[in-house]
Amino acid sequence: PMLDAALWQTRGGKAIFLRCALAGLITNLAAFAIRGGGKMAGLDAISMRRLTDWWSIAPLTYAVCGLLAGLAGAALWFRWSPEKHVSNRGGSK
Repeated sequence: PMLDAALWQTRGGKAIFLRCALAGLITNLAAFAIRGGGKMAGLDAISMRRLTDWWSIAPLTYAVCGLLAGLAGAALWFRWSPEKHVSNRGGSK
């Protein structure tokens, strides 16, 4: 849903990369909030990282991974987009 919202009315080009990266970031920040809420409520298994240890690294890793996932999604968008395949058909060699 976040990618659908981010790509709504996007014309193409660099805007796709930016919007996909932002969608990945927002999605992972939502996951961070949900996970953090669970940890604060004490819904962790004993073997999981304590809230204080998790809090020291999680904001950075969730944000970076979200951005990278969004950029990977954009790269795949360009790799397998229908426009690319249509433009390569019947072209000169």
